[in-house]
Formats: sequence, structure tokens, C-alpha cells
Amino acid sequence: MSKPMKKNTNKKNNPKNKTSNKKTISKLKKPATKTIKVKKITHLKKSANSVRTKTIKKVKKSIKTQNKKLVKKTVNLKSTKPVSKMTPDERKQLAQKRLPKQKKPNKRQEEKIKESRRQFLKNPILRQKLIDLAGEHALALMQEFTYDMSDEELSRKIKAKVSEVRSTLNKLHNKGIVVYSRSKDSETGWYSYIWKFQDHKVQALLEEAVNAEEITQNVQTDHYHCLQCSSKELIPFEEAIDLKFRCPVCSMPLSYKEKNKT
Repeated sequence: MSKPMKKNTNKKNNPKNKTSNKKTISKLKKPATKTIKVKKITHLKKSANSVRTKTIKKVKKSIKTQNKKLVKKTVNLKSTKPVSKMTPDERKQLAQKRLPKQKKPNKRQEEKIKESRRQFLKNPILRQKLIDLAGEHALALMQEFTYDMSDEELSRKIKAKVSEVRSTLNKLHNKGIVVYSRSKDSETGWYSYIWKFQDHKVQALLEEAVNAEEITQNVQTDHYHCLQCSSKELIPFEEAIDLKFRCPVCSMPLSYKEKNKT
């Protein structure tokens, strides 16, 4: 009798064990950081895509703004007429647009200028002198005239008609308080005026007004003098009352000084 065949219990020779050993060896060969690298690469891809989308949006916005500017320019070019067909007002507006922009003071400098003008205008003699000289708009014009301006700008500032502002400026120009520079547009032939305020002339006007006020007060008051005494000093009426109309030097009666008729 032949003996039955024994099962091969050797693990090395078992084909199933060979396949399992291959799998373990392949797992060992595979790097452990593979999953981490994949995650990093996907994150970088996402950030790169976000940067691309942002740049694309910025480019689109810039293109839109440039297109809008070009449309505005084309509209302006279409709307502009030849100078020969323009009205006088249109020529004037075109000439004013081409004027060089004047340097404006900052808020602090403008407030300093306005404060100095307020100090001037606190004097009632100067206020009355300016009103008599150039009209009621002279006070508002002096307050808002903080930098070199055209008559149109001044009219917008003080909220008055351009014709009224021009007449006020011309009257102030006669006294040298304001001066102007004139420029001509070569295409339209229109003259534009830029006005400048002179503060030192206001100071001179104030001194002149104060002196004139003192002279008028002296003329209006009555004066007395002594005929016997060699003193030529005139004594005003208020002092003459205190002295009982007697000369303070020789005690002789004072006589009335007649005013010079002009």
C-alpha cells in the first residue's frame, strides 16, 4: 500500500505566501511621504489658480476703465465744434479750460489768510471805505480771495453775478488792491484774466482811511485859541469847557477859531 501524500506545510514553498511577501516588499519600497507630497502639490495648484483668477479680474477691470476713458474722449471729440461755428460763450469756455491751473493753498494756509483778512475787516473804518470804494461785494470778495483766480471762479465763490464781480474788481484795481494778468487763446482769440489780491495795499488803504477819519473829526469839532498869548495851539471844545474858556498860559479869554471853508 502506498502512503498518502503529505500536504506541503513549508511556508517558503507555498505560492500564496510568495504573493503576500511581494506585497509587503512593495509596501516597504513605497515612500511614506507620498501622500503628503500630493497634498502639497494640490495646495500649490489651488493658490496658483487663485492668483491667476485675481490677475485676470484686474486686467479685465483695467480694460473696462480704459474703454470708458476712450469712449469719453471720442464723445468729447465728436461734440467739439470747429471754432468758426462756436458761439462766444463756447469760445470762452474752451479758452478757460485751456488755462493753466493756479496753485491753491492747503487748508491750513487758506485758514491763515482768511483769519488775517478777518482782522482787517474788524475795523469799521476799513469796512466802510471798501463799501464806498467798490460796493457791498468787496467785503465778501476780500474774504474769499485766497489765491489767484478768474472772475468766474470768484463769482462762484461769493455767489454773485460775473458782471457784478467784474465791476467790483475794476474798482479795486483802480486803488491797486487787485492786479490782473491777461492771456489770449491763439485758437479762439479769447482773452482770459487771472486776478491777484495784494494785502499790503489793504494795509495802506486802512492807514489812509484812519488818517482821513481823524482829519474829518478834527474839522467837525469846534476849536478855540488865545489871541493875546503867543501860543498857536488849538484847544478843542471839550477842553475849553474844562478850562472855562480861559487860556491855560495867560488866563485870558479864549476866542473861537473859524473853520477854513473849502
